[in-house]
Amino acid sequence: MKSFISACDAAQDVRLTHFIRVTPDGCGEYVVPPYSMDTPRLLFSMTKSITALAIGMAAEDGLLDLDLSVLSFFPDKLPENPSPNLPFMSVRHLLTMSCGITRNTYDELYAAGDWVSAFLAQELPVMPGTCYIYSTHAYHMLSAIFTAASGELLADYVQRRLFTPLGITEAVWERAPDGLTAGGMGLSLTPRSVVWLARLLLDDGQTLIPRDFLRQATSAQIIKPDGEGYGFGFHVDGGCYYLDGAFGQLCVIHPQKREAYIAFGNSKGSSLRRLIRAAFIEPDSTPFGVWQPGENPRGLDEIIITPSCVTLGRESINYIPGGEIRGVTEFVKDLQLHRQPYVCRAHVCGSMLMLTVTYIETPYTAHYSFTRRNDTLLFVCTRTPSLTPDSFTVTAQLSGAEIS
Repeated sequence: MKSFISACDAAQDVRLTHFIRVTPDGCGEYVVPPYSMDTPRLLFSMTKSITALAIGMAAEDGLLDLDLSVLSFFPDKLPENPSPNLPFMSVRHLLTMSCGITRNTYDELYAAGDWVSAFLAQELPVMPGTCYIYSTHAYHMLSAIFTAASGELLADYVQRRLFTPLGITEAVWERAPDGLTAGGMGLSLTPRSVVWLARLLLDDGQTLIPRDFLRQATSAQIIKPDGEGYGFGFHVDGGCYYLDGAFGQLCVIHPQKREAYIAFGNSKGSSLRRLIRAAFIEPDSTPFGVWQPGENPRGLDEIIITPSCVTLGRESINYIPGGEIRGVTEFVKDLQLHRQPYVCRAHVCGSMLMLTVTYIETPYTAHYSFTRRNDTLLFVCTRTPSLTPDSFTVTAQLSGAEIS
């Protein structure tokens, strides 16, 4: 885990306060003072995954059905001019965030006093089930549906049916303006309690979560615009699924390895997930080789990565894994490429190579990361500061023999 933490420290957009690796043999823990493993942390949208599990348990208890119309729970909240597609929206469509909206409506709904009425009054341009659009308020609707069906607040049900059996006693859950449990946000748990949830998921829900529901929840029910899958409250990617909250609150479940990776802090979620995948999920897949990138702002037609050098067009950068090296390369000043001195600090984390290159003649520092996944390379470039946009992400395909 040491190389992973070092890589996180070196990353421009990852700041961990907690990290836990859960394995069949125990847990490896990292925490930055003044934080601790026993102090509650706000989960942000990781909350949605807990809400989804509660809906699965409620269905098993006979309180509701996933294919029931959303409108059937709120006969007194029918909009004056309902969307023609509204009657076709079901509980299942809320779970998969495919309720019929085609844009992010969070700000409009957040400002409303009655989130349920505002949600039902939305324009639904497409038939529910056909289009994934991230929607926090879809998950609040699940909380509202649970209370309409049972007469109980979702937070109380989750505490009784899920948290108490797991020994979780510190849960605090915020309420929406309508007084209902906020289904899409607002839950706080300690990192140690998230470990108990991760172990529950790794154990196929034990006797608490219906096994068939959990199988559906953690497999792709719909495809997101980024190509990943989404189940019921869980994001699905490459043999793993994960609970995802704002600012890098994260729990990745790897069923095949029977491991989980839990992180809290202030991070860009996609960068943190790449580091976790590189360190623990595909650690033996080195990025060394000759790669052919897609269209990119640098006009690169080839990327060559060896164990000691990266070549990006006319720019060659020598590096020492885990160390610092000085050299001279070609890099743009104002208008043209010029030979100029640089200092490169490098970190290798499994299938990811990270370079921080400081160009001595200018104020510029370039942050490069190269992550291999099978025969595809993800190249992320950021230069700071910059007079012109010089940040991009590009994928490249292995075009020659691997380099060892």
